[in-house]
Amino acid sequence: MLKKVFFITFFYSLCSFGFQQNKNQKLIDYLNNLYNKGAYQKVLDSINTQTFNVAKNSKDSLLQTKIHYLKANSLYGLGKYKESIFSYNNVIKFSTNNDEGKNLKGMAFFDRAFSEYYTEQYLISYNSVKSAEAILSKLKNPNYDYLISIYADVSSSATGYGYFNEAEYYIKKGLDTYEKHKKHIQVDKNQASKDVLLLYKSVVLYAAQGNEKKLISSLTKLQKIRNQKQFNTKETLMYAVSLNLVGDFYLNHREKFNLKEAFFKAGNYLEKALFVLDKKNNPEYVIQFKFNLVKKLRFSKNYKEALLKNNEILSLASKDDSRIPFFLAQRGIVYLGQKDFNKALETFSKMILSIHKGNQKLDKDFTNFKPSSALNHTGLFVEIADMILEAFPKKEQAKEFASKMYLMGLTQFKNVYSKEEFSEKLKDYYNLTFRGLLKTKEVHSLKTNEIITEIENIENKLAWKNFLQNRTLSKSFLPDSLFTFEQKIRSQIVDARKKNDTLLIIDLEKKIVEYRSKIEKKHPEIATSLFSKFSISEFQSILKKEDVVLRYKFFEEDLYVFKITNLEVILKKITFKKDAKTAVKEYLKIIKSIQENKEIGAYLYTTLVPFKLNFAQNLYIIPDQILHNLPFETLVNTNKSYLIESYNISYASHLIFLNQEKKEHKILC
Repeated sequence: MLKKVFFITFFYSLCSFGFQQNKNQKLIDYLNNLYNKGAYQKVLDSINTQTFNVAKNSKDSLLQTKIHYLKANSLYGLGKYKESIFSYNNVIKFSTNNDEGKNLKGMAFFDRAFSEYYTEQYLISYNSVKSAEAILSKLKNPNYDYLISIYADVSSSATGYGYFNEAEYYIKKGLDTYEKHKKHIQVDKNQASKDVLLLYKSVVLYAAQGNEKKLISSLTKLQKIRNQKQFNTKETLMYAVSLNLVGDFYLNHREKFNLKEAFFKAGNYLEKALFVLDKKNNPEYVIQFKFNLVKKLRFSKNYKEALLKNNEILSLASKDDSRIPFFLAQRGIVYLGQKDFNKALETFSKMILSIHKGNQKLDKDFTNFKPSSALNHTGLFVEIADMILEAFPKKEQAKEFASKMYLMGLTQFKNVYSKEEFSEKLKDYYNLTFRGLLKTKEVHSLKTNEIITEIENIENKLAWKNFLQNRTLSKSFLPDSLFTFEQKIRSQIVDARKKNDTLLIIDLEKKIVEYRSKIEKKHPEIATSLFSKFSISEFQSILKKEDVVLRYKFFEEDLYVFKITNLEVILKKITFKKDAKTAVKEYLKIIKSIQENKEIGAYLYTTLVPFKLNFAQNLYIIPDQILHNLPFETLVNTNKSYLIESYNISYASHLIFLNQEKKEHKILC
């Protein structure tokens, strides 16, 4: 989200429009004056002393709406975000149906989004910004300050979620609106101009997308504006951060270029970013830019200089700097590059300690590790564990340490993923975590049945997160309230617990039970996914001895299969003579041409089903990725017959759905 900025001058003009100098106007003038001085509590006190009659006409309604808007903004200014949401809702509810009222309504949606963001209602916040855009963009004379800021904000959120096409669409829309109406946009010398803001957002987008051509084009346009005018403090910071992002882009995508050229460009942009930066007023950015310079030194194997720079970063950072784990991780990775195993592990242990949130001292084996609330810490655990195994593939101690890090990565992921919106990063961390756990399975204590239970429960929730964020699907047949009601009630329960209000807690929990009961009746298939927890032992208990379930799972390029019966859960890694996806694609081409090739069908069977299927009559397939396209019934078993001739074959997308189906069948029987 953008940092919230109130457009007071425009609001003042709204309040002045259409009213004569009467009692109401004097009240508005007085409240505006207090608000402009930052006297938010006085604004609220003054509003609370007023008595407002039921609106008799549109002018009265508009006055009351403006009062609610001032109240909402004042509550926000005091950090009372939940209370401000209520007042913003009143603005939205009571806004008049003319241009002035619609302007207020759109502005209220946008401002409400910031309060929702600070109360961790990220997706709701995103949708509020979209609602603001939908209203303001249709007006003949909207508040262009707000509208263009909305375009910038939506593009920023879309970039974060990985919706790159959508992000680009809103940036272009913002720039087009700015070019058409820049003469009518009031310039605030303390804020970034809208063209600078949008070009900065485009640099963020194209750096994330990995599009060099558009990235450099956006930076060039930003530099051109800088050559034409003197940047203010905020514009200078945006320009410096843009240079840093371009430098970091060349480091992250170095394999696409000549390495020497990539390192030269990265160093050039990073040094320029530091030169441009106002170091005195932005010490946290100094550290971040230098962190990327260390990354460049590390990638170019200049380890001695990298350690010196890393020491400098750690000395500059305060003890409570949230980036300390990443600085320590960087140091440990440098030691890995130097093949200094002991120093690397010592440094990574310090990193783990800096993440640990438990009151007790962290045990040497990390078994009492308490996770933080940062998703990126999951990335630290699993990515560093991968690096340790890559640096010391034959060292048993390395495998043991990496295994512990994967387990902590899982603990960390489970603590935060339910609070995060679905994104490529979330999916990547999930895949890296379980790939690592399966890679080191013989070392850690997590059993196969525990692994499949964790996979099923997490994947089910991730699938629904992804579904909820697809606006087209979620709005096609399901109301947003279906998914936001419980979130709001649970937020109220947290507040009630802080106040030890037992009666309120009971009442709110009763509401959740009633709500779930209602959904189970109206949308049983959704209730299964949202509320059910998968248990492998419970699932096995409803399987018959002639049932065999094959649950396939890709983690990156590694393919695994779980064989589940009523007695056992077996896990095997599948190895193809060539890439699994290529082999399946070739077979699909043959099938589509209405031909048969029993040789390839037999090869795929022996590769994809590396188990004996004794006593099996019913074969249940849970495919993954490209295997969703593969008709298993056409594969050829060891008896040289098609699988469909030997088994009853069924498919499901998740074990939890198959679990529900078999439960219902059992009840009917």
